[in-house]
Amino acid sequence: MKVRLDLTKLAVYAFVSSTVLAVLTAAILAWKNVASHNLALATGTLGAASFGFLIQLFFELQGSKDLDRVSTEFTIDRSVPSIRQWDYSGTPGWRITVETGASNWLAANNPAAFNNDRQRLSADFALFSLLSFLTIQEFDWQLRRLEYRSRGRGRGFNVQSISKNNECTVFDEQGLRAGLTKAGNVFAGAHLSLASGKFRLPPRTTIEITRTSIVIQNPVCRISYHIEDIPGVLSHDQPGTEGTAPQLASGEPRFETRMSGINVEVLYDRWRSQRADIGKYRDWASRVLADTHEWFESDQHAPAKT
Repeated sequence: MKVRLDLTKLAVYAFVSSTVLAVLTAAILAWKNVASHNLALATGTLGAASFGFLIQLFFELQGSKDLDRVSTEFTIDRSVPSIRQWDYSGTPGWRITVETGASNWLAANNPAAFNNDRQRLSADFALFSLLSFLTIQEFDWQLRRLEYRSRGRGRGFNVQSISKNNECTVFDEQGLRAGLTKAGNVFAGAHLSLASGKFRLPPRTTIEITRTSIVIQNPVCRISYHIEDIPGVLSHDQPGTEGTAPQLASGEPRFETRMSGINVEVLYDRWRSQRADIGKYRDWASRVLADTHEWFESDQHAPAKT
C-alpha cells in the first residue's frame, strides 16, 4: 500500500523541534551574555510562550476512538442451496434484493461453496452485504435527505448526493470488485450495486478490503469493520419453528444459522481534530454507524417469513 507523506504531522514535529532548538540556543546566548538583562528577559519570555503553546497543542489536539458492534445472522439452506437472513423485517428494502441476488449468483456459479467451509461462506456473505450497504445507502459521504409528508401516502424520502468533485474521492464498481477478488471473497463476481454509479468518500480516502475486513481511511479519520473470527452461535433448527431440525438425504442438517457480529472502530486523527470541517466527518461517521445497525439488525421478534 502506498504511504502518503503526512504534511500536518511533519509540520508538528518540525515546529516542536525548531521551538526547542530556538529556546535552547537563546538560553545559550543569554548565558554567554549574562550582563544583558534584556536578553535574559527576552529568553524567559520566549521560553514561557513556547512552553504555553506546546501545552495548548497537546491538550487541544486530541484524537478519539469509538467502538461498536453490529450483530449478523445468516441462514444457509443446503437443499436449495441459499444463504440469506431468514427474516428481513425492519431492514431497508434494498437489503433483501442484494443478499438474495448474491445467493442466487453463487448457487448458479459455485454451488460447491455451500458444502465447504460454511463459516467462511457466512463471513464472505457478511462482507459483501456490508460493501453493498455502503455503495447503495451511503453512496456519498455528504448526503442531503429530504422528507415529504402526505395524508394519503404517508411519508416519503429523497436522498441526494451533494459532494462536488473536489470534495471527494470517487470509487467505481470495477475497483471495488477488484478488492473483493484480491481478498478471495466468493461473492466477488455477484452483482454489486452503486446507487448513483459512483461511490463518493472524503478526499484522500482509501479502501482496503481483506477476507474479514473493510477499512476506510483518510487523513482525518478511519472506519474499520472487522468480521468476528470466533464461531459465534450455530443452530441447525429451521428458523421460525420450535426446534424442528430437518435433515438432508445424507443425514446432515439442512439448515445452518450462524449468529455472529462485526466489530466497528472509528478513529479520529489527533493532529486534525480541530480543523474547520471536522463536524462533517463526525456527522458522516455517526450516520454510517447508525445505518449499519439498521441494515443488519432486523426486529428478531417479528413473525418469521419463509
